[in-house]
Amino acid sequence: MYYSIFRTKAGWVGLEYSEAGLRRLVLPVAKQDNVKKQLLVAKEGRFVNRDYPGDLIYKIKSYFDGKPVHFDCQLDLSSATAFQRSVWKAIMNIPRGQVRSYRWVASQIGNDNASRAVGQALARNPLPVIIPCHRVIYHSGKTGGFSAKSSVADIKRVLLRLEGVDIMGANPAFPVVT
Repeated sequence: MYYSIFRTKAGWVGLEYSEAGLRRLVLPVAKQDNVKKQLLVAKEGRFVNRDYPGDLIYKIKSYFDGKPVHFDCQLDLSSATAFQRSVWKAIMNIPRGQVRSYRWVASQIGNDNASRAVGQALARNPLPVIIPCHRVIYHSGKTGGFSAKSSVADIKRVLLRLEGVDIMGANPAFPVVT
């Protein structure tokens, strides 16, 4: 197992990856040590500090600079269930700057009654931003949950604002596809 920790405009970000691909992304935090704690790199022998190959770090820095980015890295989702992988695959098709509802995602995976289960799968997303769970909101326009550990709605709003979406108002100025 490998990790990379690097600074972006938004703060310190961490990546965990294996030979099979990217396994986890820690969203920006103020202190580098907090990223290490979240990745559990303090456990000797579990991780090796190594820069992630390719241009992923550059793309993540660009994302937090507010630039459009297409993430095309190999993912290691081996610890996920088949249901979680189907949900995550569906949301990876939501374009930057757009949002969809939990109901829409449930429909995309062929189970119109699975909105709550979709929410649970998104809450377990180990790769926020790469698998853009922040683009899924309630059909009413409220943010709903998020896989990040702190201030859920605030982080979701920040990520959406980076993509040009403002969901602060009660009547969103964008269509929520349901």
